[in-house]
Amino acid sequence: MAKFFSRDVRVFFDGYDPSPQTVRYDLGIEQGALEVTAFGDAGERVIAGVKTATFEWAALFDDVSTALDAANTLIGNGTARVLMVLIGTGTGARAFAGTAFMLAQKEEAHISELVRMEAAFRSDQAWDVAVHYGPKAVLPPGTNSGSIDNTAASTAGGTVYFIIHSATTATGTALLQDSADGITFATLGTALIVYSGTGPISTVGPYAGTIRRYTRVLNVAGSTGTITITAALKRS
Repeated sequence: MAKFFSRDVRVFFDGYDPSPQTVRYDLGIEQGALEVTAFGDAGERVIAGVKTATFEWAALFDDVSTALDAANTLIGNGTARVLMVLIGTGTGARAFAGTAFMLAQKEEAHISELVRMEAAFRSDQAWDVAVHYGPKAVLPPGTNSGSIDNTAASTAGGTVYFIIHSATTATGTALLQDSADGITFATLGTALIVYSGTGPISTVGPYAGTIRRYTRVLNVAGSTGTITITAALKRS
């Protein structure tokens, strides 16, 4: 049974990386027990059997461009962003991934103490319990993350979560590949992300169909530069 220290946890929200400042996080997986008709209140939006998720985060305040302080413009934004929590730094380690809204952010300080900040998120889906391909993997053109052995093929498809943090040039394409033997890989058609030089970007790639036993992330040979990427896969 694997054991992990908190130093092996990484948190990413739509290209922001508050991991170096993190001092606490709480990830909650919830499910409504009763639906709206049981309450008789049209204001209730609980749907029985549908999972939701929460995420609360606290850290030492930092004003670097990748800290969550810089993400305050996303508060109240109507677009859900990719949120990933990685536990373990090796390829194939556990990840919790989904899309979420930032609801609130606050700073606090006590006399003679470092300033802290907190943020709260609400997922617009259940957390996907996934595996990841390494936190911030640096992939030159034509190189891959290393493959994950998922022990067997899955016929029910899955979802891949991508964040490209940066690239050395304006263009680059990352994609998910699968293989039956860990040697010969083929591209999963819908699971790709194209970097266009506009800063960190994230996306979710659903895939319906068979995902073979081995999977990996590739920066295609036609890319013009190295990309720094985080990706996680949930097979259904």
